[in-house]
Amino acid sequence: MRRTPGKFDYTLYTSKLNGDSWSAPKVIAFSGEYRDAAPYFSPDGQHLVFDSRRPAKHLESGSINLWQVTRESDDKWSTPTLLKTASVNVKNESNAGVDEFGPLLTDSGELWFYSFRQPHRGGAYYRQQPVGKPKIEKDLPDPSASTFIAYLTLSKDEKTAVMEGRSKNSRDTDLYFACKKDGLWGPAIALEEINTIAGEGTPFLSADSKWLWFASDRPSGSDYSQGSNIYRVETSKLPIPCS
Repeated sequence: MRRTPGKFDYTLYTSKLNGDSWSAPKVIAFSGEYRDAAPYFSPDGQHLVFDSRRPAKHLESGSINLWQVTRESDDKWSTPTLLKTASVNVKNESNAGVDEFGPLLTDSGELWFYSFRQPHRGGAYYRQQPVGKPKIEKDLPDPSASTFIAYLTLSKDEKTAVMEGRSKNSRDTDLYFACKKDGLWGPAIALEEINTIAGEGTPFLSADSKWLWFASDRPSGSDYSQGSNIYRVETSKLPIPCS
């Protein structure tokens, strides 16, 4: 995901790992026309969900909603499909509540996302089974302090959560983790091994939980890499995944 040139918006890109180096990023085929952000792979890599401002019937004009594409081959994706049940809002929803952000898919096909819809105008996580309507996830801690979108990633066994939240020391964002034990989530704990005085966010756990990917606008030490960049760290150096 990168800023769209000339716009305060985002476009999705793809890059391939060839040996020890990554290929030059290129715009993924279905992106580039509308604001597309927060891409998230399903655990099997066959589906990609993302939030987007692309228009569709029954949606509020300019609203951000949830979409999905399916992998057709190594380099080809299907036409984006609206996740309608999660995206269409009640008629009297506020302007802030018509947006849905940061989707993720679990191994069981459950959809998670974040929204400021009523009655939780301060923001809340929602989860939706493959068949059914979204329900508020009340147990998972939300470190976003009612000001940020709490982007989230879950381990394959759904016992480890890593989320973006407000920093305790600045107005930037930090990364936090929480562990699920006996069916209940514990508190959100700052990932001090990663967090800096800069901003860290948009976490993603690899399917085997061996790597945590995230974005940070920390100084990169390179004139080539300005602004926010992508980082990864082996989880063996972190207190995750939860045991």
